[in-house]
Amino acid sequence: MRRHVLVLESTPFAVSTLLAERCCTDRLRCDTLSWSRLALDGCREHDADVIVAIAPADPHEAGRLSALLAAPPPRPPVIAVLPSTLDGVLLASVARRADDFIVWGPDRVEELQQRILRMLAPSEDLVASHLTESVALARLVGRDPNFVVTLAAIPRIARAGSTVLITGETGTGKELCARAVHHLSARRAGPFVPVDCGALPEQLVENELFGHARGAFTDAHRDQDGLLNMAQGGTLFLDEIDSLVPAAQSKLLRLIEDHTFRPLGGTRFLRADVRIVAATNANLPELVRL
Repeated sequence: MRRHVLVLESTPFAVSTLLAERCCTDRLRCDTLSWSRLALDGCREHDADVIVAIAPADPHEAGRLSALLAAPPPRPPVIAVLPSTLDGVLLASVARRADDFIVWGPDRVEELQQRILRMLAPSEDLVASHLTESVALARLVGRDPNFVVTLAAIPRIARAGSTVLITGETGTGKELCARAVHHLSARRAGPFVPVDCGALPEQLVENELFGHARGAFTDAHRDQDGLLNMAQGGTLFLDEIDSLVPAAQSKLLRLIEDHTFRPLGGTRFLRADVRIVAATNANLPELVRL
């Protein structure tokens, strides 16, 4: 049975076009509806399994997203796609009320795709098969001697199970290497969760990575998992790790050292069965000296 993804977006339909190209298959059907049309029809008329709600760029229209999230149950789960330019208070409010959210950038379409798949079928083979296709070692192609040496080392690094840092200039394939490490490791059946640290708003970094406990802040009516929980049993890929704010870096250090973390507002530390793979194009020793 084909599952139905309803994308709510203002014109032009830039995000929905990317999703249609990358996400919609013989098992998924993507339809697009404008926010103005939603006001007339209502989301229940479209029988969606999950709603991808692209936050309107116009602040005066952003209330439509809040109204959707405030709709009484039953409503389909909502993944909010938020622009980094959205007002901080409104962004935080929407992020906390949505079933899931992502701060949008054109390079995050695959992460959004994975979130849709997890929301639709967390226990089906659909996610595993998608990830397996995405991380094939064959995607790493090159003849340069240094590249060949690096390629030969990936299987050994993958089997080691330790934390990995990948460095290199932009466009050299750091994420492809990270996916290969995951695919060739004992965690291959688990999720590969990529995170663009540079796209995380400072006020939401801790919440997005570690999640929050009920009552941690206003509108926190239930516990919410962070990206770390989504990566349980698999790999968390932190791209542009140098962009992570210092407060989050200190919590990440604890995670790497003893594999525990505490959600925002939580009263106890939780165990994390996650492998950390990070990447950067920056000179980290030089940044430390600064």
